[in-house]
Formats: sequence, C-alpha cells, structure tokens
Amino acid sequence: MGDLAPVLPGMSLGPGALDALAATPGAKLPVDYRWRPPQWASKGPATFTLTVPADSSALAAHDAQYNSSSTIYVFDAVMRAQDEQRVIITENPVQTGAAINDHAYALPAKLTIEILMSDSMQSYYHEQFSGDKSRSVSAFQTLRSLARDRVIVQVATRMMAYDNMMITSLESEQNHQTLGGGSFFVTFQEIIQASVQVMPAALHTSPRSNTIALTPSGFTPTAPIPDVVANQHNILSVPGLPVGAGSNVPNSGAWSSNILPGGLHLL
Repeated sequence: MGDLAPVLPGMSLGPGALDALAATPGAKLPVDYRWRPPQWASKGPATFTLTVPADSSALAAHDAQYNSSSTIYVFDAVMRAQDEQRVIITENPVQTGAAINDHAYALPAKLTIEILMSDSMQSYYHEQFSGDKSRSVSAFQTLRSLARDRVIVQVATRMMAYDNMMITSLESEQNHQTLGGGSFFVTFQEIIQASVQVMPAALHTSPRSNTIALTPSGFTPTAPIPDVVANQHNILSVPGLPVGAGSNVPNSGAWSSNILPGGLHLL
C-alpha cells in the first residue's frame, strides 16, 4: 500500500472512509489508497508480462509511465493463457492406400489470454494505466493501440517467452460484473520474419551476353491452290436433279457452297 499519511486513530479505509477523511480538518488523504495484492510487495517477476519496444510512441497517450525505453506491462490478473503450437504434415495421394507424407512445417505460434482489470487496485508499476479515466479503460486503449498500430511485442508467460508477437484479436466483455473493471480476451500470433542479404551486382554478372541476336525469318514460298482443292465444293448438279437444286433434306441448303442466291453460281 502507498504512503498512508496521518489519519484519525481507529479509522479504516473502508467504504465512505475517504469522504470522512476529506471532511476532517488536518487529515491527509493517502497518496494511493487503492488495494495492492501482498504478492506484489516484493516486486518479483510477474507470471505474465507484455513488453513493448521503445519506438511505439502511440502508447504515450494512454500510459503516463511510457518513456523512450522499452515498457513492460503487467495486468491485474491473467485468468487463462492458452498456448497453441501446431505442425502441418503434408499429404500426397497415391494410387492405393493412405496418402504419403514427405514434409512437415510449423505454423506460427498463437497465444490467447483472458485479462481482468480492476479500477480499485494499484498498478504493479507506479502510474501504469493512468492515462484515461480509469485503469480498465487505459488498459483496453493500450491494447487497442498495439493492435491498431500492428506493433510487434514480446510476451512472456509461465510456460513460454515469445519474441515476435502481434495482436490479431481484441475483445472486451462488458456486463454488470465489469462496471468497476474490465475483462479482455487477447489473441497474439507469432510473426515469422525473414532476412534479406544484398549482394554486389558484380557477383551476379552472367558470363552470357544480355544482347539477343536477331534471327532472320525464313523464305516461305507461295503456290497456287490446286484445282482439285478449289473445286471440291463446286458441285453444281447432282444426277437426276436440276442445276442449282438443293437437297431434299429440310434446311440442308444447296448442294454447292459456290451457289449464290437468285440461282447464280460461281464458275
């Protein structure tokens, strides 16, 4: 508990005590009267921490403790932390039997946590979550800023520490039990980063020339169309039918494709 300046003998800091202190001449209000869990007295390592790098200046509006160095956030309570590590095994179908496997790769790690915040508690670190009208609102806005700005953070749980994590989902449950605090569900996903190596252009010069030689096109001789090909559709008549007559099959047209409308035909 913070600095409890002189108060009336026998007076406790229960409901209404602060109003009584304010109305008592000579009495001084405590610097931070909110409850502090006794486990925090030693300032030992917290079981869940969220570390934000130094270049996330967007958090300054929601956290009076923010400075140019890395900031470690400790929430009032983490009710649940679910780590997810998945490996995908490739499958290749074969003609008979089960599919065969020739490769496996790991998916990015996921972490889902349930956070509880109380407006009547002290912060683990002094003045943390004090940039808004309440600690729960400040904590939510801090997480929202991290998600909106796509900040890569470090997350440490009791089981695992992750270096490159980003918030992919943030949910806030508001009901009659959270009027004096906040309940948040946060999902983090690991960011897989790749390194790029730039090599001098001289090391990538090909021994082949970049100039493409032009190949002259070959000579294509032309020849007249043989009469047998030109006359294969020139059927002017069929034995037993007049010249230019059509077939007796309905809608089949004339015998020759060279016959023109009006009884004319090409010769």
